[in-house]
Amino acid sequence: MDPADPAAEPEAAAAEPAAEPRTEAAPQAVSGSEAEAGSVSGSEAETVSGSGFEPRADSAGDTAAESPVGADAAAGAPAPAYKPRRRGRTTALIAAAAVLGVVAGAGVGYRIQQQRVPTPLPPLTGPMLAQPKGPGPAVPALPVSQDRAALYDSDLLKLLVPVPKGGKDSVRTYVSMLDFANEFTRPADEFTNLADQEFQRVVHTWWRDSNGVFFEVELSQFRDETTSTASNVLADWMSGITDEPTHGESQTIPTAKDGYVWPSAKPQTKAGYLPEYEGRGLAGVGNIIVQVYVNSTHKVKASTVTSLIDQQLERL
Repeated sequence: MDPADPAAEPEAAAAEPAAEPRTEAAPQAVSGSEAEAGSVSGSEAETVSGSGFEPRADSAGDTAAESPVGADAAAGAPAPAYKPRRRGRTTALIAAAAVLGVVAGAGVGYRIQQQRVPTPLPPLTGPMLAQPKGPGPAVPALPVSQDRAALYDSDLLKLLVPVPKGGKDSVRTYVSMLDFANEFTRPADEFTNLADQEFQRVVHTWWRDSNGVFFEVELSQFRDETTSTASNVLADWMSGITDEPTHGESQTIPTAKDGYVWPSAKPQTKAGYLPEYEGRGLAGVGNIIVQVYVNSTHKVKASTVTSLIDQQLERL
């Protein structure tokens, strides 16, 4: 090409400005590796230009396109949200493995047991024992003095003391639990107590002598199937008599293991009636409680009550 040619100058002038944007695009890189990459690209471009080759037109565009990404990263863009790993998966796997292990073990054990030969069991009964022929020897019956069952299961009316000669207005009868409860200060409560205390039956008898003294004997029986109820009831009744002001100091009964008598103290007064004195006696024999009442318009001595209760205890 001729240097004097005027048409070549405009082309060279046009070629020089076109190379300037490519050389200025490299400084827009932010820092670090991208800046070094830009400088390397520039040197490579110079080398290529010096060798006579034309540099690639898209290298500067690529550098310009990558520079905004580095700028955003340097600006502190938010990182993506952290998702925690699902829990419970390991526990479920362990539980499933345990269940499968138990089922498999049971199945294998059942299979092994099924294949075994059954062991014969020993006989449940031994050899037949020799039995004597005919009935056994007869057991002699106990005397009445030793047969407590005959005493306590017999007719209580027959165990009451007989009415002495000269006795008047005598009565011998069984008393229902309701009528017996009405003899106490609080009949309703006493009826409930008797039901809880395994009350069985009660009999009584009374009479008057020629002097107008009233005598009464009462036998109360309790079942005593689970506990010794009769002894507990006897203790309760004794404490009630001691607290009454109409009775004097208690005295023991020589013929009874657990018994007392109370002479009269203050008289019982009631409008329209004469003052009345009362003596009491209480004793226990087995599951039977013996009660004795002596009422008179005169003071009742302890010896009078003791004489009557001794007669009743002898019959029991």
